[in-house]
Amino acid sequence: MVFIEVLRSGNESAIDVAKTVNEYVKSSKGRYPQGINLYTFEDESVPLRGRLNALTSSLLQGMVLVLVILGMFLRPQLAFWVVLGIPISFAGGVFMMPWLGVTGNIMSLFGFIIVVGVVVDDAIVTGENVFLKMKEGMSPLDAAIEGTREVATPVTFGVLTTIVAFVPLMFFEGRWGTFAKQIPPVVAPVLLFSLLESKLILPSHLKHLRLNEVGTSLFSRFQDRVSVSLETFVDKVYRPSLRWTTANRFSSMALFFAMALMMVGYFQSGRLGYVSVPAVDKPKITAVLELPDDTSFEVTRSYIDRISATVDQLKSEFKDKGTGEPLVVNVLRMIGTHHPRRPFNKSHGVVSLELIPPSLRTVEGPRNSVILERWKELIGPIPEATSFRIFSEQENDNRERDSNPLELELRGPNSEHKNLIAREIANSLRALDGIEEAWARINEGQDELEFTLKPRAAELGITQQSLATQVRQSFFGAEAQRIVRDRDEVRVMVRLPKRQRESLHTLDTLKIATTNGDEVPISTIADVSYVRNPTFVERNHGAEVVRINATPENDSVNLMQVAEAIRPRIDELIVDHKELSYLFTGFVAEAEESRKRFIVGAIGLAFALYTLLAIPFKSALQPLYILLAVPFGVIGALLGHMILGITPSDLSLFGMLAMAGVVVNDSLVMVDFINRQVREGVSLDEAVHSAGCRRFRPILLTSMTTFVGLMPLIFDNSVQAQFLIPMAVSLGFGVIFATIVTLYLIPCVLLVAEDFKAIWSRLWNWYRLPWSSNRKSHKEIAN
Repeated sequence: MVFIEVLRSGNESAIDVAKTVNEYVKSSKGRYPQGINLYTFEDESVPLRGRLNALTSSLLQGMVLVLVILGMFLRPQLAFWVVLGIPISFAGGVFMMPWLGVTGNIMSLFGFIIVVGVVVDDAIVTGENVFLKMKEGMSPLDAAIEGTREVATPVTFGVLTTIVAFVPLMFFEGRWGTFAKQIPPVVAPVLLFSLLESKLILPSHLKHLRLNEVGTSLFSRFQDRVSVSLETFVDKVYRPSLRWTTANRFSSMALFFAMALMMVGYFQSGRLGYVSVPAVDKPKITAVLELPDDTSFEVTRSYIDRISATVDQLKSEFKDKGTGEPLVVNVLRMIGTHHPRRPFNKSHGVVSLELIPPSLRTVEGPRNSVILERWKELIGPIPEATSFRIFSEQENDNRERDSNPLELELRGPNSEHKNLIAREIANSLRALDGIEEAWARINEGQDELEFTLKPRAAELGITQQSLATQVRQSFFGAEAQRIVRDRDEVRVMVRLPKRQRESLHTLDTLKIATTNGDEVPISTIADVSYVRNPTFVERNHGAEVVRINATPENDSVNLMQVAEAIRPRIDELIVDHKELSYLFTGFVAEAEESRKRFIVGAIGLAFALYTLLAIPFKSALQPLYILLAVPFGVIGALLGHMILGITPSDLSLFGMLAMAGVVVNDSLVMVDFINRQVREGVSLDEAVHSAGCRRFRPILLTSMTTFVGLMPLIFDNSVQAQFLIPMAVSLGFGVIFATIVTLYLIPCVLLVAEDFKAIWSRLWNWYRLPWSSNRKSHKEIAN
């Protein structure tokens, strides 16, 4: 069996490369001698095409839903000009992709899905404000100019904060970090073109808008009824509830913060769980067998035959219900290794099953875990194995070796103590809740012959090297010459007959040549003893390591908690062995690194957002009030995971970072309107209530368009979309919950800040009163 790995290079299309390879394989029948056949195995273009199709469908559905929402709540003519910004902004983003080094792929397409609902936010705020100016009596031209100018500052900084929020995604490492880096170069140009469109193109169209134009069609009457219903809701429901909330602002704020503490406690308890990477079914299940190192090749073959014999039963039990074809399409078996790129080891073997991808089935069918468990039952236990595992749903970054969910390295010089500690760590892992299997990859070694020179050898001029060379030539052979046959070279080896090479008695009678040409028995110059040594030593960054691995029972197991639970036990085991240390690798190490980068990115993002918000408000405190929407947006993101039964992951953190820039936009628009009202002489209390009612429609619409743009992806049940859903859930549900915060909590915070300012002013005046009175008395005496 020969493996030929085909990879794309440069900017080549992976789908085109796979298509070419598949066409070549199909046309190869009859091209090669009988018995030689070509098959494709692990074609990764199939799930790639499925994901692209799923994301393209989600993008189109999201755009349609955004159009529907805008058409329902805005006047048809106004909605049309607002929606026109989507293709214009997308065209600008596509135009900039080659300049920014971005190609059309899964993550760049996901970037367009993220921004499809956000891209109209600035147009909604601008268009709604222009429409309000027209209702106040302004001419369409004046309304277009004044309405655009009035919201220019909050809209501009709202776009900038959104772009800045995506910047931290460019600094994550690992598999998903590489994907996330491609989102900001898509989002940034789209939003910038959207800003230009809302400031230059949209006002020129809105000046032709006529307030008294009311359609007589069925949809126009429906849209007018929705608009009237929304206004009624604002007057009858939102306005009274806002007044009650602000009147009881301390209690209302306490309620919001209590909700925040409850969510923090629930998350920290571990009930919500956390995984580094969401589990996604790959159309491949692999059984890896590792027997003791002294196991013969024939015994290993017998076990692999036993494992392979159960595949026929799997094929008969698991079929595509639509076509009746078995879900198992290819079976790969190897003896002497457990990976094509690993060195030969006669005690290792692997059987790998390739399944029909879910995107190519008529019915999605069972998950890999179901097939995996049934395969385990059919094979049964193999107690003779040092390690036997069947795994699936793994993202493998390293093509050189298997990647397991929980991996750690025990580092230090090889010794029996080290092996014993490694076994004890594996046993301790196996005893933890949520761990299905754990094992230590210990090289037990095998028997070897060790030659020790006697003093007589030096007298005869025989060295360790010359002795080893002669023994090797006797059993392995020495190259005498090379004969060219056609295009091949045939090496002619001289060695002992096969029967002698298979007997250790030959070694006892072997003659060794001395430097003067004489021959002496090997027993004269060397002692031969049996020792047990490892067949290989595994190193990582110069350290000798023993790898310890564990697999969880299911996707909901929090591997980070498992890693924290096992640390004290490992510390206890190696406390008396200063030469030993340990290091978590794999998903745990990547998750720890992602968390560190997330913390650094979150701090940097908070500082950047604060700086950007401080510029238009010219205040040190008001940006803090606006940033309150961010932690409550995180609460909404976690609530979304709870509602949909999704375990948070690294991708969820990416979504929360992106959400931080989006959720401040609504608060920014509201606080800006409040500040303008106060500067015009309106009391803060009245300005807060007026801003809430006046900005209710644009705030609601911007949040709804963002959420509905992500809805098709959030509720997509296809396997291909599962790995991106956590990020979409964080962004979508975070924005929805932050809308409630903007409409109720932000007004309360502003009023509470004013209350504290008044209290501080009274305390300061009380403190200054004695000094002021004393100075006044001195002035009166002087006069």
